[in-house]
Amino acid sequence: MYTAARTAAFTLRKPDGVARVDTGIKRTSILDEDEQVVTATDIHTKGATQIQYLIDQAQNKGGAVNRFIVDFALPFHGTNEPTGEIAPVTGAEVTPRIREIRTGVWEVPDTLAEEEKEVLEQQLKVYVFARTSPDPHAEDGYLYPDSREDRAAYDDGSWIQLGKQEGYSLTENGTIRDSRDGIPANIRQVRFVVKAGLNYADNVAPVYHPVPSGFRLAVDADPDTDGSQEMDDVDPMRLNVEEVAEDVKRNCAYVQAATSSGDPTVVIHSNYFVQCLTRYDDLKYLEMGKRARAGIYVDPELP
Repeated sequence: MYTAARTAAFTLRKPDGVARVDTGIKRTSILDEDEQVVTATDIHTKGATQIQYLIDQAQNKGGAVNRFIVDFALPFHGTNEPTGEIAPVTGAEVTPRIREIRTGVWEVPDTLAEEEKEVLEQQLKVYVFARTSPDPHAEDGYLYPDSREDRAAYDDGSWIQLGKQEGYSLTENGTIRDSRDGIPANIRQVRFVVKAGLNYADNVAPVYHPVPSGFRLAVDADPDTDGSQEMDDVDPMRLNVEEVAEDVKRNCAYVQAATSSGDPTVVIHSNYFVQCLTRYDDLKYLEMGKRARAGIYVDPELP
C-alpha cells in the first residue's frame, strides 16, 4: 500500500573563478571632478622599459575542475585614446617582447582532508604554454579556448610549452628567462595551466586529482589582517594606486615584457588582459569571471 513519498535534492557547483592583473608600477590616482569619484590613470613607459605584469589574484571559486587556466593576452595594437577594450586590428601597432615569466606560488585549500591535500600538493603541477604568431599584427583579438582557431593553433604548433616540460610544483615559483631559457618573439598569449601531472595519462589524471574549489595563488594582500586577503579585498576598485604587499610581490605570477611602438612620435595606449579559464570535462572549456586588464601608455621616443 502506498503511504507517502519523499523527494531528494542535490546541489551542483558550476565552474567559477577570478583573475586579476596589475602593473608592477603603481598607477596615479586622479579625481573625476564631474563624477566626484577617485579613479586612476594608466602608467607611462618607453619602448625599451620592461614592466612586470603581476597576476596577483587567481582563484577557483566554483566546483572542482579538470584544469585551471589563467590566460594572459599580449597587445599588438593600441589606440590614441585610452580604452578598456581590445584595440582593433586597424589600431596603431605595438610590439611586446617577453623577457621573463614566473609561475607563482599556489595553494590547495585547508578545507580538504589532510591526506587529500598532501596528495594534491604533490600531483598538481603548473605548466606554461605560449602561442606564437607568424604575423601578430594581422590578428584581430585573441583565441578563445576550444574555438576552431585555438584547436588549429595547437595542431599547427603555434602553442608551445615553455620551461620545464614536467611542469613546476605549486610552491616552486619558477622563472623562465629569455636570457637563459630562450623565449620566442611574437607571443600573443601565455597560459598558466594547473593540472595533475604525475603517474597518470593526461586524460585520466583529472578524474582522480581535479583542481579543487578554493585553489588559489598563495598571496596575502594585507598581512596585518588575520587570514590571507585577496587583492580585491584591499583594492576592490582595482585602482592599483598603492604599493602592494611584499607577500604579493613574492608569491604572484607575472609576465615581464617591454612594449615598443610602431610610431615613436605619438603616445599609444595598450592593454594586457588576463582571464580564468577551465577545462571542466574531457572536451569542454569555459571562461570564468570577467576579463581583467592592465593598461599602459607607450610614450614617444624623442631624439
